Amino acid sequence: MTNYFMHLFQASHGKFHSKLVLASLETATDANYAAILGVIGHEYFLVYIVELQKHTDEAAAKVNVVLARTEEQGQMIESLHTSEMKSQCDEKKSDFIFCQKFLGEM
Repeated sequence: MTNYFMHLFQASHGKFHSKLVLASLETATDANYAAILGVIGHEYFLVYIVELQKHTDEAAAKVNVVLARTEEQGQMIESLHTSEMKSQCDEKKSDFIFCQKFLGEM
């Protein structure tokens, strides 16, 4: 058996599956092979779950970054809009004051 499969057998729930690891072609039964496949399948499933969780966490982190940037940009746009409106109001006030003065001098 390869070292990888030995590790899988030994790692399953912290148990050492000596009967499965020591199975030989001459003495192993179909039940032994079924048990070996069960342990391997279970280990692959655990590895899959860990990888899936890792990718899920990475995707969630990326989504949070995008949401934070979106919020920042929204605040910047709001700030620019408010600043522009204030600038336009100040311009209109100065035009109005100029007109008042101009008309008052007439």
